[in-house]
Amino acid sequence: MPTATTYIRPYKKAADKSAIQTMEERFAYGLNPEKLGAVSSYLCDPATAHAEFLLTKSQYQAETGRAVERGALFF
Repeated sequence: MPTATTYIRPYKKAADKSAIQTMEERFAYGLNPEKLGAVSSYLCDPATAHAEFLLTKSQYQAETGRAVERGALFF
């Protein structure tokens, strides 16, 4: 019986790219069926997930007044 394993990895902004460029590249890789096969999503569109991640982050900052400057860009 085939099984799949995964782990959740934190991604930080690439040194030579913007946050959106970093996310677009990583998500494009993940959406490539030759690399990973089937893709599913929950409450977001995989094609626009990078923009949705950044929107959610900016909404959090606006609502709480707490900036998230360090740590993972996304998981």
